[in-house]
Amino acid sequence: MTLDNQTLIFNLDKTFNLFNLSAKQFDTDNARSFTFQFIQNNTPFNLSSINVKVGGVKPDGKKIFNDVKIIDVENGIVELDLTSQMLAVNGVLKLEFIFMKDNIRLSSYPFEINIVPSVTNFNAIESSDEFGALTNALGSIEGTINNLTNSVNSAIVDVKANQIGGTNLLDNTDLANPIQMFNNTPNMQLIVDKTFQGQTSIYNEKLIGLRSFDNKFGDSYTSLFRTNDKIIQPDTTYTISFNYMSLHEGDALSSSCFLYFNKNDGTQDVLYMDVDLNSHGENWFKYVQTFTTSVNIRNIEVRFGFRCTAFAWLAIDGLKLEKGTVATDWSTSPFDWKNEVGNCKAITSNTKEIESCRTDIDNNTKQIESCRNNINTNTQQIASNSSAIQDLKNSWFSTGNNSLCINGRNELDVYPGGVYFITGTSVTELHTITHSHLEDGQSIFFIAETIDQTANIKFCHDDLVHCQVYTPKGQDFWITGRDNGDTIFEMKKMSGALRFVGMV
Repeated sequence: MTLDNQTLIFNLDKTFNLFNLSAKQFDTDNARSFTFQFIQNNTPFNLSSINVKVGGVKPDGKKIFNDVKIIDVENGIVELDLTSQMLAVNGVLKLEFIFMKDNIRLSSYPFEINIVPSVTNFNAIESSDEFGALTNALGSIEGTINNLTNSVNSAIVDVKANQIGGTNLLDNTDLANPIQMFNNTPNMQLIVDKTFQGQTSIYNEKLIGLRSFDNKFGDSYTSLFRTNDKIIQPDTTYTISFNYMSLHEGDALSSSCFLYFNKNDGTQDVLYMDVDLNSHGENWFKYVQTFTTSVNIRNIEVRFGFRCTAFAWLAIDGLKLEKGTVATDWSTSPFDWKNEVGNCKAITSNTKEIESCRTDIDNNTKQIESCRNNINTNTQQIASNSSAIQDLKNSWFSTGNNSLCINGRNELDVYPGGVYFITGTSVTELHTITHSHLEDGQSIFFIAETIDQTANIKFCHDDLVHCQVYTPKGQDFWITGRDNGDTIFEMKKMSGALRFVGMV
């Protein structure tokens, strides 16, 4: 039941804004609010891409830093809800609006609200610091960490599920040697050349072309490739892939592309490859099929062909059979050297090709290992960040520690258990730290509450008074937030001087 209020004009050019505002002590959240319209140079202050906060001090010295609701972006109208903590103590509540956009922060001149004492004593309400905006920011960071954690876990599952082989188990797919046709039919012509039907290979100097004869239709196929015996392992997952393009006349056309699994007992299993032959010779298409072999497998035979009643052609390029569930880019087979030697070709050239293949396999292995290392590193970083943020949050809200934004400061008066932070892009150079409020062994904390790498808290060693800071080689000591802006350092009072004692 928020009380209705007239819109108050807040002139950002003025050094003071007197509104004669008042509110009742002990009113609860959502009970009272004020509506403001910001103007500058006598025109509405546009709030596009701007975050609006309110900060201030209660009559008892406790701090306020909360979000402000934006009602009208273009006309600069906002609503300030008075929380129960803002109304917990009677007296003068001093506030100021804070406008934040990218690396820019603009604060308004202060204004006041008179908190009228309540005749009813609500003892249940005790005054404390209130940091609604920072609580929301911490919640957002925790949500981001949870999302990153889920993404990493999903990536780990994908790496485990997607087995990558990389080695081509079919030799002569570069077509360097003549194709052996295990089964030939009079209805189809095999062409291995640099061009076929005006098309050129994506990977090699040659490609495979199959073409039906004009007046001879029906089932036509040829077996072009067969793995060597004992290369294929039983009960193992493999993936076959190739690029294809085709053209046909008439409607009665389908592909006759098969994988024949020859067994040790002389029998065969057949896997039909559903290759779409309706590409009309315009684009290359990628075919991928994953399967698992039987326990008594001997070798695998690859057959391509047609089942048609009209003229048709099929171009095939980049054929690859490999272990695993992922189809990788085409590569030659390490077994191609046998064919090369058998045809009395240059052994030196074959050795280089085999070495190149081994290098490719090694590079793939290193890339996979690098990916796993990155996932492990990210998982450890997320766990560390999450722990640090939780420790800060527990310390912040369970013990009621002092907390203060120190953007742009060069002097600081610290209190036991205090958390001193910067936001946005800011460099805070502290020359003087007064720690008379601290007893020996008490701690304070510093944090860069931002994802910006340039934000930091700089302790100027040469000019620092009342504070002994041990720094590397006598240089200035920098505290800089890492990726999530949550690097936290602890400083304790020891033997009358402040000293860094490590990272929490």
